[in-house]
Amino acid sequence: MYPRLNVTQNQTATMEQVATDALIAAYAAGDATVWEPLFDRLAPRLLGFFLRCIQDPVLAEQHVQATFVQLHRARRRYRPGTPGRQWVFAIAIRVRVADRRCLEHPEPNGTRHALSDRMPGETERDREARQAIDSLGRIERSIIHLHRFERMSLEEIARVLGWPQSAVRHHVFRAYHELRERLWRLSEDEAGP
Repeated sequence: MYPRLNVTQNQTATMEQVATDALIAAYAAGDATVWEPLFDRLAPRLLGFFLRCIQDPVLAEQHVQATFVQLHRARRRYRPGTPGRQWVFAIAIRVRVADRRCLEHPEPNGTRHALSDRMPGETERDREARQAIDSLGRIERSIIHLHRFERMSLEEIARVLGWPQSAVRHHVFRAYHELRERLWRLSEDEAGP
């Protein structure tokens, strides 16, 4: 029914990743019936990615829509066996980079969008951790999102970004170092003198 996916021992493929890859492969092969489950599976992940990157909910939703438009246009260029999630996030990154609004309107220092407000069910510590991630630069937020929330390896992130793995490793190290520093300062502030 759906094209078979090759999963090597080196890849850390969860059942969810395999299912997502199968949906993408099926859609690329012309099965339009998988569009809705594909959208339902990927839209929240893409929205989370864009919110972490650009922190503007309206612009993030527009980027999700643009990513799905580009995914639809590129479906015939998808090569069976290519990890689908990486392919989709590569499209998402190109959508974000192509949108000049992200470059023309840099984040104002000291101001954040509504993402810095408390989310439903979120503890104070969760909010502080999210704010620490939000305070990173766009590139670092993107890489942290792919690494921690999408569970991509550094090798996979390098393929998505089209960068050497050493550059990704550098940005990951820098981002985690900055997060540790910020969270350490928060824990010291909590402890008091």
